[in-house]
Amino acid sequence: KKLYFVMDMMQAVGVVPIDAKKVGATFIGSGTHKGLLVPQGLGLLYWDRIRTELEPAYLAAISLENPPADFIARPDDMALARTAGRFEIGNFNLPAIQGLGAALDLINDIGIEKIQAHCFDLGDRLIAGLDALNIKLVGPRDRSNRAPHIYVAALPADEWIDYFASKEVRVSPERNGIRISLAMFNTASDIDRVLDVIKERGNTAGRSSKAA
Repeated sequence: KKLYFVMDMMQAVGVVPIDAKKVGATFIGSGTHKGLLVPQGLGLLYWDRIRTELEPAYLAAISLENPPADFIARPDDMALARTAGRFEIGNFNLPAIQGLGAALDLINDIGIEKIQAHCFDLGDRLIAGLDALNIKLVGPRDRSNRAPHIYVAALPADEWIDYFASKEVRVSPERNGIRISLAMFNTASDIDRVLDVIKERGNTAGRSSKAA
């Protein structure tokens, strides 16, 4: 209990159900521009409020339990906010916050479990297609051990990135392979498109030998 458990949930938020209490996190940090569908420039912070000994490195008026109306902190009222707001130090990104509100409404309407299941289904389709093309997956295959929405195909990035770009398919290099990331708005036709693009190139390009 003397250790602090800090988690980066950037890849999971908005796609995977998260129970901060169950995982025992002291802090959970995340941006909002991936699974939460918000433009870059906004972050989220969860803080386990029983850890009252944790204080911000910098103090702003907004960090206080009773923020002064003129935003000038006074030495006789410096009690910190009892929420993660104690770690706020600057101005709010109001447009992104409005976008986040709309995104959360959408995610809640759909259901986070349905989003996760949808990505798992697409991942199964992708893995089956890669198997048919004799292309290995870098990382675990079983649902219980893999993320629902991030897959790495064992195709050398330096030989494939530009090719995918020429076909207007956006991927990224990772772990000596090609990373294919999915989200709630992807469909089975997107998976088939990626597989078709790989198939079009055939066996003329190399394959990475690194795979699980």
